[in-house]
Amino acid sequence: MSLAIITAIRHLPQLKGALKFTAIELAHRASSAGHVRVAYSYLAHKTGLSVRTIMRHIRRLIDLGLVEKHTTRLSRMRCAVNLYVFTIRAKVALHTRACDKTSQKLSPQGREEEKFGTLGDAIATLERGMRLLTPGSVPYGSCLERLQVLRAMQPSAERGV
Repeated sequence: MSLAIITAIRHLPQLKGALKFTAIELAHRASSAGHVRVAYSYLAHKTGLSVRTIMRHIRRLIDLGLVEKHTTRLSRMRCAVNLYVFTIRAKVALHTRACDKTSQKLSPQGREEEKFGTLGDAIATLERGMRLLTPGSVPYGSCLERLQVLRAMQPSAERGV
């Protein structure tokens, strides 16, 4: 499934109704590069339309320049499943500003802030969390390693030595 292609299809004003639905179903089967190998009968089954209607819709998508069709002949009378290549991509826009009230309260990205909590708090949290892990498991081992690193960073007065 190619989300960029599906997004682009949804924003095309020339696609309406069942044609848009067929294009979206075709895009659901597409790879991230926009390549699709699908039979007319499969698309007809997925959309609930007839095979002939699917053929018309794909012809219309080709005429609009949204899809390219590549046919491979197996013999004089037989063809393999067609390869369709989408020629459209959506422009992916990253949100640079917060869109809702709760995310406006978060700190801006890229700005370093002072860390909160003490080393003792981090050690206590890890020790509490280790009670839930199975001794000998990978998460338990990595948690134990992290705990040893934090204890080595802790001054000797705090360790109780």
